[in-house]
Amino acid sequence: AERDLSRMEEMGYNIVRIMPETCGATGCITGLSGGVRDDYIDNLVDFIGRAKSHGIYTWIASNTLPDVGRYIAVAHGADNEEFSSANSEFLTSAGLAAYESYFTDMITALIDRDAPFDYIFSYSLRQEHSFDSAAPPLSLTTGSVVTANGLTYDMGDAGDRMRMVD
Repeated sequence: AERDLSRMEEMGYNIVRIMPETCGATGCITGLSGGVRDDYIDNLVDFIGRAKSHGIYTWIASNTLPDVGRYIAVAHGADNEEFSSANSEFLTSAGLAAYESYFTDMITALIDRDAPFDYIFSYSLRQEHSFDSAAPPLSLTTGSVVTANGLTYDMGDAGDRMRMVD
């Protein structure tokens, strides 16, 4: 990382984007049973500090919820015939609660370690956002659903499905 950051500084870069949780394995930012891992956050703080020493801001970008641990379990704990797949993460209260908990835990852990927040450029809660059109509710053609915003959408109406996604 140090070599790459030095090279980036030489080339005039001033922001680096990192995706800490896209590991897809138990070496992830989360453990199998809990929230964010202390050793992972320690490494994240170290990286942000190294980037800062090169005058480079860090952009912490989430590609998804971590593949293991409680956050993904919360988001999909309410999967049913009305909501499943990535749609659960964006359209249900459980999905929104999972993202809120994940980022709250991550940022609290960074605060606890005195991370150099002056060199955190931004956070992306979910980059490359997409819905799963083959999963409910987008795959439904009848009935109605109530999403996290409390509004009801008619799945038999293509315009209503689009308003739900918007």
